[in-house]
Amino acid sequence: MLQHLIRQLPSWVEAAIVIAFAFGYSILSSLYLLFSDSTSPPISSTVLVTLLVYEVCVLVMLWGFLTMRGWTFEAIGLRLTVRGVLAGVGLAAGIWVALAILWVPVAMLFPAVHFSAATANLVSKGLPVLLITAVSLLNPVYEEIFVCGYLITAVEKMNGVTTAVNASVAIRLLYHLYQGAPAIAIVPIGLIFAFFYIRSRQLWPIVVAHGINDFASLLANS
Repeated sequence: MLQHLIRQLPSWVEAAIVIAFAFGYSILSSLYLLFSDSTSPPISSTVLVTLLVYEVCVLVMLWGFLTMRGWTFEAIGLRLTVRGVLAGVGLAAGIWVALAILWVPVAMLFPAVHFSAATANLVSKGLPVLLITAVSLLNPVYEEIFVCGYLITAVEKMNGVTTAVNASVAIRLLYHLYQGAPAIAIVPIGLIFAFFYIRSRQLWPIVVAHGINDFASLLANS
């Protein structure tokens, strides 16, 4: 009975449920931190452990819901292959190069933004390497399944590829706004991931690239 009711939901209701549960809390928390007066780094061991527990629970719940709706990992391109891993490494390197190139005009035209990004205190010192590794493995899978693979595929069917890309990038930016000035890098990263996915329909390289970036960033700043 429940599965029958879930299958009858309109596509837009399905998408709203997935995004609300997958990123609603993160978006609200990000906005709260953005306007908060707190000087403590927003990324700490406690926050990361909480994130791991939250993402495991929500991933199991939402993927169960999507399975009843007929979604599969194959439908969003989540296939683990050696070629996909190598493509992810190349994608991560391409993102670093692209950000380095884009950051030059930003630094020249907006020195205050450059200074704010360079001095941002986002990560607590002394994060355990095991915790960094766990987050770098789970978080990219969680985020890319929903904000890239699912969202782009679902919205493209309803409103076309342009709306799908814009929606993916916008939601990705919203839950990273807590970073302040460094969050501007999320837009080109989101666009690169979205266009790569549109062209290849492969999600695993994006997961790998995301994981490499997370690991390198957390390790370098903790």
